[in-house]
Parts: sequence; structure tokens; C-alpha cells
Amino acid sequence: MEIEYQRSMETFCITGATGFIGSHLLAVLEKRPGVALRILARAAHGGARETIRNGQLIVGDLLDAESLSRFVVPGATVIHLAQVHDAPMDTQIQITRTLAQACLKAGVRRFLYISTATVVGRTPTTVVTEETPCDPGNDYERQKLMIEGLLLKTLSPHIDIAVLRPTAVFGTGGKNLQKLVYQLRNDSDSVQHLRRMLYGRRSMNLVAVENVVAAIEFLISIDRPLAGEVFLVSDDDAPINNYQDVDQILRTGLLMKTANGGVALPSFVLKLLLILVGRSQTDPQIKYSDCKLRDWGFEPVTRLEPALMRFAQACKKRTAHESVGSAS
Repeated sequence: MEIEYQRSMETFCITGATGFIGSHLLAVLEKRPGVALRILARAAHGGARETIRNGQLIVGDLLDAESLSRFVVPGATVIHLAQVHDAPMDTQIQITRTLAQACLKAGVRRFLYISTATVVGRTPTTVVTEETPCDPGNDYERQKLMIEGLLLKTLSPHIDIAVLRPTAVFGTGGKNLQKLVYQLRNDSDSVQHLRRMLYGRRSMNLVAVENVVAAIEFLISIDRPLAGEVFLVSDDDAPINNYQDVDQILRTGLLMKTANGGVALPSFVLKLLLILVGRSQTDPQIKYSDCKLRDWGFEPVTRLEPALMRFAQACKKRTAHESVGSAS
């Protein structure tokens, strides 16, 4: 099938649009002129209706072929963000096949699947690229890698498809870093000091949600065929993307006192603990390279430090609102 690129009205069919990354993506796409948004949601009320202001809501289910046939339309670009948590492997396979068949039947133009960088699993290398062999170490990683492979195998002969693998995405509304913010606010100074010593300059592998959304927008808009490529998106090129620096930046944004010192235990101590608790990625210094995406022409829209500051300030503001609400 010859893929043609049109610059008229663009139609984007988005799964998972009411989630963390999806809501940030919608806020960007809604501002683009000449765009039609089609949003798949399991209900037409509540959070879905509040999130979707300028898009057409299609009530349906990823396991329901009939509703998917109403969701995808000819010539559209499908952005697959939805995650079905805790579903067994056979259900994940059924979901993937049902969506893929609906896209083939409709004749969509482009398909972008948002996976995760952690599909690499256990690896001896310190710098992960798209060429690094994957050895998933848990069910989540195995399922995400399976979905990648099934989509690429099924769609790539007929639909222009790519896979985007973000690292640990953080931002307003996301869960990453929320635990650390809670610990900074509630743990004793001695516990926090021990944690800083243990984690030291361990790679956090954070990536700002703004940069993930920008990478999605880049890949769905580029004239160059995606041709079944896989891309990593990360902020690991930032020297501050390590535990102690992130800890300190969050403290500053939260208006908390400066942490004491930067002394750290040898990294093998943390590595041993990660092995003992069964983590698939045990190298505290592992980094993910997004050089391939940048070589294609992608440029991040924010640096890591200001993104961390915005996140911390949003957490502080939310806590203040909650305090006022509880007092009233």
C-alpha cells in the first residue's frame, strides 16, 4: 500500500485521552488549526466529558470491534495511549488485535503506539538505545513489548507506524515523583539523609510530560514515513537527572530547607538491594539515549530543571488549596 501524506484536515483518533499523558496531549492538539479529534472513552460523562472540550467523544471499548469501527476513520492518525492495567496476556493480545484490525479495515494513515522505555528489562549496558536487546523482567514489561511487536507485525505492511518509548514521565497529574514529594514533606531528617546516601546520584530517568507530548506531536506530523521505527524519548542528557539533584530541586520548589550534603554510599550497595527486591533494572547509573529522535529533527520544548520546579510548585499549590478546603 502506498502511503500518501495530505496537509488538509488532520483527524487524530486517540485512546487513553483522559489519562495523564493524554490530557496533556489534548491540551496541545486542541490548539492546532484544521484538526479533528476523535476520543475513545468508556463513558460519556464525568472526567471524560470534562477533559474533552473540542473533540468528538466516541463511547466504546478496546475489546468491542463494533465501537472501534465507529472510532477510527479512513485517513486518520491513531494515537494509542490507553493502558489496560492488570489484564492477563491473552486479554492484552485480544485488545491489540481488535484495534489493529479496526485500523486496517478503516484504512487509517498513521499509527503511533506509546509504549515504555522499561521494555528493555534486564540489560548489561549502561546506555540504552533503540537497538539494545530487550529482556523484560516482569509482566508489565513483557506485555508492553508484546503489544509493540504485534502492532508492528500486523500494521507495518499497510499503515505507517512507529513506537514511542518514554522513560519515567512526570508532570502535573502524573504519579511519578508524587511519592518523593510525600517523603520530603513527611519523613524525618535522618530518614531523608539516609535515603540520599543510599540513592546518591542514581539515575532517575525522568522525562517531562511536555517533552513526551512534543515528541508525539512531532511523530504524528512529520512528512517522513515512520516505517515501523522505534524511538526513545528521555531527559537523561540533563546532568541533574539523578536522585540527589532532583531531591534538592523539589525542595526548592516546595520552599523546604536545603538537604544536608551530597555524600553517597558506593553504587553497588543500591544495586544489590535492587537485585534483592526483584527489580528488572538494577544498574543505578543506567541512561536512555534519545539521539535517534533528535537526529530525526526533534527538539525538546522544556529543560528538566524548570519542569521539575513547575511540578513542585503545582504540588505546593494543590496542598494549599486542599488545606483551605478542609478548613472551610
